[in-house]
Amino acid sequence: MSNYLDDYVSVQDRLKEFINAYPDYRIKTHILAESLVANCDVYIIKTELYRTEADAHPWTTGLSSESKSKQYALELAETGSLGRALNLAGYFAKAKQSAKKPIETIKPALAEFIKEQRPNDPEPIVWDVSELAKELGADVIDEMPLCPSGECGPMVLKTGTKDGKEYRGWVCAKKNKADQCAPNRCRWALGLSKMRSDAHPFICSACKLVTPHIELHKYETSSIEDAPEEVWLVECQRCFVQRIIYPSDRVASKEDDIVRCAQCGGWKMKAAKCRICRLAAGFEKISVKYWTGNATMERPYDEQAPLY
Repeated sequence: MSNYLDDYVSVQDRLKEFINAYPDYRIKTHILAESLVANCDVYIIKTELYRTEADAHPWTTGLSSESKSKQYALELAETGSLGRALNLAGYFAKAKQSAKKPIETIKPALAEFIKEQRPNDPEPIVWDVSELAKELGADVIDEMPLCPSGECGPMVLKTGTKDGKEYRGWVCAKKNKADQCAPNRCRWALGLSKMRSDAHPFICSACKLVTPHIELHKYETSSIEDAPEEVWLVECQRCFVQRIIYPSDRVASKEDDIVRCAQCGGWKMKAAKCRICRLAAGFEKISVKYWTGNATMERPYDEQAPLY
């Protein structure tokens, strides 16, 4: 494995090259007055490089700072500022920059995002592994997903233990939680399934309304007598209940009424409020009905228990 320092050129070696090229050189270093005040905890050194003694103005300059609490802080800051000045003069710390390798992915959407954000980088390589997965009877595990809002880019995988419970999930890349994409923040906290790219209108047996449903899985049922060729496992985007349904039960007249929420990117009916946004903002809570043996009761949703 190559090390970052393998082809590193020290400040001393770069200074030798500079002196050989400009024997009549001049170097001027001084500490900035701003770093000498009591409430400043760093030394700031400025280095000026002159190619000849007669030059009225420096060819390049470099700044560097070091904590006053560090041993040899002034010396380290001076070396750092000289190195930066030499770098600007063309005497680089890395003799040659290694060529950037193209990012490899199985998600075309991620490749498009990379091309948009890094136009000067090599073209991303998109691998199609669907045939291989089919041949092996395997599932393609999601790699780095994109935020559903389409604005934040790739999400960040968070894992760890909190209050004795392990957690793992993809969250928005924004550092401030208040700014993170609401749907995935809510879904991740609630343990709900991931956001899908399309939705279909079905009458939800729990909501008693036509709501957007995402398709989680298709089951072939052609071998079952008097059954359709396939059935779907779907999830309601309003109450998040999952159930098996016939594709023919779609409410075709409502297909065009399904839209993306402008705020979070989740699915909702055109005339309805986005439930995921309301849950993420704390305006609503998910509750679950259960049978005690004598009566139907309702309790707050527990992520360790199923929704229904």
